[in-house]
Amino acid sequence: RTVRELRSVQLYFVSLLGSAAGYRLFLRFGHLIMTIYHNVYPYDASIAAAVLFTILFFVSSIVHLYQLLRTRTWYLLPFLIGGIFEGIGYTFRTVSIKQSPDYTLPPYAIQLILPLIAPALLSATMYMSLGRIILVTQAEAVAPIRRTWLTKLFVTGDVLSFLAQALGGAILAQQKASSYNTGRWIIIVGLVIQVLFFGLFLITSVIFHVRLNKMPTLASQKFAWKRHLSALYTGSALILIRSIYRLIEYLEDAGGYLITHEAFAYVFDALLMFAVMIVFFWVHPSEIQALIRGKGKAIKHGFKVVHLNVTDDEVVFLSDMAQAK
Repeated sequence: RTVRELRSVQLYFVSLLGSAAGYRLFLRFGHLIMTIYHNVYPYDASIAAAVLFTILFFVSSIVHLYQLLRTRTWYLLPFLIGGIFEGIGYTFRTVSIKQSPDYTLPPYAIQLILPLIAPALLSATMYMSLGRIILVTQAEAVAPIRRTWLTKLFVTGDVLSFLAQALGGAILAQQKASSYNTGRWIIIVGLVIQVLFFGLFLITSVIFHVRLNKMPTLASQKFAWKRHLSALYTGSALILIRSIYRLIEYLEDAGGYLITHEAFAYVFDALLMFAVMIVFFWVHPSEIQALIRGKGKAIKHGFKVVHLNVTDDEVVFLSDMAQAK
């Protein structure tokens, strides 16, 4: 009942003064409204859902840590940190929900910011993986972007997106009416950058895939590159869907349908990001790194550790391979 009353008060301000101005007024009297109605969220926040995703992200992060340490695939560290950020974010969401009615800023800010920026860390690993697939298949001639530039280009876009979303989230977390629109638009800019770079990344991957199918190299015939590229497609599509959802959510402004219904955040953000963790748990990029090194441990189907030892008559790596170690 109290949540419905809180929404009524918010919608009253919004309908009276328009979306942006109404929400700013709502935030200005936010402390008074929270004191009366005992809820900082525009819905009846679910503790069970927050606890569930806390467990899921921490368990999957522990598994990824095991895989990383067993195979020494250090470039997957941003991916692991992204999973940990998700777990910490939902931990503090649980804490924030339980604080009712005496909400404090730190738990609320952490649960807002960390799940917002975590996908940028997951995507950084995907960008680096594509460059390594090009290297291990010795197919730079068919890549639409030079391998040496590819990772730099996409990681630069990823960093810009990360910083913008982190800054915007930090501003929004303060819940100040004067800076609400500033924070919201900074997040929107960060999400637009993320969507654009992911779109370009998918196009680049597809072009490379088509060209390599038409003109296969000797190395590509010795390596299951299509399986790893399929994992990149799947992970990229999931993060792209999530980013588009978040972009629409912030474009709606306060009081929008998406932001006032918690289920959307779990279905189109938390669940999709957990799915990304599962995809790269099952199709682990350690095989790519082991082939680049010429030997090493790789993960097959989640937990199976295999030892790869590439000989000269199987794949010729030459000096380029040493550069990626």
